[in-house]
Amino acid sequence: MSLAALGWTHQEIAAAGQITWESETAEGLFRHVLAPSPIQVLPTPISHFFDSSRTAMALLSPGLNFGAVLFGAMTAPRGEGCFPGIRDLLGALHFGWPFSQYVRHSVLLRMGLRDQASASEATDRDPTRVETVLLRSLARARDRNWDRVRALARALARTRALDLDWDRDRVRARALDLDRAPDLDRALDLDLDLDLDLDWALARALDLDLDLDRALDLRVSSANNQLSDVTRAVCQELIGDTERRSLLLNPFCDLLRLEPKAHWKMLLTRRHLPRIGQAITLVDPNFWRATETAIASGEPSPVQCENAACLLLLDSWLWLYGGYETPEETLFPDLIEKSRPMDHPALRVAHVLRDLAYGDESRVEELEALVKSSDPAYRQLFVDACWIDG
Repeated sequence: MSLAALGWTHQEIAAAGQITWESETAEGLFRHVLAPSPIQVLPTPISHFFDSSRTAMALLSPGLNFGAVLFGAMTAPRGEGCFPGIRDLLGALHFGWPFSQYVRHSVLLRMGLRDQASASEATDRDPTRVETVLLRSLARARDRNWDRVRALARALARTRALDLDWDRDRVRARALDLDRAPDLDRALDLDLDLDLDLDWALARALDLDLDLDRALDLRVSSANNQLSDVTRAVCQELIGDTERRSLLLNPFCDLLRLEPKAHWKMLLTRRHLPRIGQAITLVDPNFWRATETAIASGEPSPVQCENAACLLLLDSWLWLYGGYETPEETLFPDLIEKSRPMDHPALRVAHVLRDLAYGDESRVEELEALVKSSDPAYRQLFVDACWIDG
């Protein structure tokens, strides 16, 4: 089938004809732009580098945190797994505020960029209640409720280095180590200027720290607000503007060495960004239902167990940042109950963290034991999430 038959304009087809196809990265991403893939989009070494770079971005500032979520959604396979995944969420949670912002930005992008068809799909949950919980959390996510976060903060402080700047540098160093690996040198030839750009230029240019809060304050406080209206308006302010969108896509193209950059940005803007909301399944009630069904079957796959762990961390965020007024308001009562006895590393860690978030300080020692475990499955989970060195 031709691109014209798929509705592509002459300008888009001409832009595609100018793209350099010398790498697996460009070829895989273009296929993903054309039709979202259920398999890994980027070659493995590039994917590892890209994910490490996103982890570093998520820890540096709210602006770069937003970019980390967006970039991940742009390359996330449209398969069975959750996005953001368990390693994204655990990695951000380890450092405190990045977790709050990471989930907040995921909610914004999912609800603000989802298409109308998915927005109107029926679920087994009261849509008004879901909207109320999510909107409440969006509005309160920048305000830390010390009564709720104290136990979790204390537990995390005991399982990481107390010097957060050192921890953050360690994560960035890991990304740079991957950057300098010989195979990635040949594939990407990235230099330190790009790292500097990721650290500072994007955050300054977008100024998301102020714009996000200002836009949310305006929308949430307006009369007759609805979650869909709020998030669409905020996304329009943040990535609907041509100049800001270009500033967001520049480092994405730089990271993956996509040339010519102008043509890639046009294709990504017209053919890919509008579908990004569908990739963020963490905030999709239909994905919630599918995960709950898998857990209820008693024989979930490893991927489905990780999906459930992600929802437990989402539930923790909703509690910590005011989505629920009481624990009984949880959106996931059956999932919590039925997944608790299951022996899966991600699920066990997520349950411990959720219990801590809800104020059960008796789980602190168990979390410490899991982090120090010699079990390869637990060790790999914490290494991938940058809690410990490999």
